[in-house]
Amino acid sequence: MHIPLRVHSVYSKGKGSITLKELSSWVCRRRPPSAALTDLGNLYGWGEWKRAALESGFTPLFGCEMEIQKKRLLFLVKSREGYWNLMEVFNRKEVKTTEGLVTIFIPQAGDGDLPEGLIPGTKEDFYLGVDFFNFRNALTLAQRHDFPLVWVNPLKFIERSERLILLHSIQKKIPFPPERDKLKGRMELFGPRQETLALKKFGSDAEEVFKKTFEVAEKCQFSFEDIVPPLPEDLFSITLKEVVMEKLRRLKNLSWRARQRAKREEEKNGRNN
Repeated sequence: MHIPLRVHSVYSKGKGSITLKELSSWVCRRRPPSAALTDLGNLYGWGEWKRAALESGFTPLFGCEMEIQKKRLLFLVKSREGYWNLMEVFNRKEVKTTEGLVTIFIPQAGDGDLPEGLIPGTKEDFYLGVDFFNFRNALTLAQRHDFPLVWVNPLKFIERSERLILLHSIQKKIPFPPERDKLKGRMELFGPRQETLALKKFGSDAEEVFKKTFEVAEKCQFSFEDIVPPLPEDLFSITLKEVVMEKLRRLKNLSWRARQRAKREEEKNGRNN
């Protein structure tokens, strides 16, 4: 068993096909302690993922996959500071600080070395991401630079790979049948059996990278608490109602009808409060 850290849902715009209800049901059946939602370039599903995890009784992990300086990076939020720093990375498309984040660099074809300027100062939270397509390259980089490896092959579907291919075809505006015939042979790599397939293909080299997923998950304790500092009670000396009524009193040419409407709105707001 491992913790899925790189999950592409339907919010990943053609790169994933998992609904969050489907994902939470699958996690309940497998019974890992936690699971991540890390869509490509967006955070749309975070609120729904939090609610689904709360209903199903497991710990939700929150993150995002991005390409920065042509390097593939996966960020997982550890804490409130990490949330704020991820927002900075997300908005600026550059990495200034990764405090409170787990940063996973996923080497792609042609990535012969680690990305300059993207390795955080807190190196215990930096990992090299391993998948079916970069295993040997990532292993070489890890041995050269002494960074830990962790399994991050993307999980893109749970039950039907055809839905993933269909969404991919719609996004790319290409015909579905030929794309299905082209991709169906490799779809299993992005499904729920990937751990079995990886252990069969890579043997004992893969065992440790699956164990590392638990280490990463245990670091991530973010729960959305106190992400917005509370406003002081005396920040506004007068209420919005008082501001509005004062402005209305200053209007000299306000019609009788407009004054009556303002009066009705005032009475309605008074009842609601």
